[in-house]
Amino acid sequence: MEKWKDLREIGEAYHEKRQKVLYRLKLLEEELLTSTEEEAIQNLEVQIKLLRSIERDMREIGREAKNYYEKGWWRSEHYTFNARKPRNYIFTIRHD
Repeated sequence: MEKWKDLREIGEAYHEKRQKVLYRLKLLEEELLTSTEEEAIQNLEVQIKLLRSIERDMREIGREAKNYYEKGWWRSEHYTFNARKPRNYIFTIRHD
């Protein structure tokens, strides 16, 4: 098992692995353009949809991990228990 120094390295690893997923997506999309059989087209569309979901998750998790230590970085509510507190705005009307 690999040992990580910090979350920035994990973020970089996600980015590297994501590049492979993007390459595979590109290959499948090219194959989809040249396919003529209906069954093959449907299978490719399912694979592409699944890989797009995986790629999106890898991008988001990699970004979260890479920026975790950045001051001012708001971690996504999707991957943490953080909840952005609603701000109460008081609107005033100026009478000039």
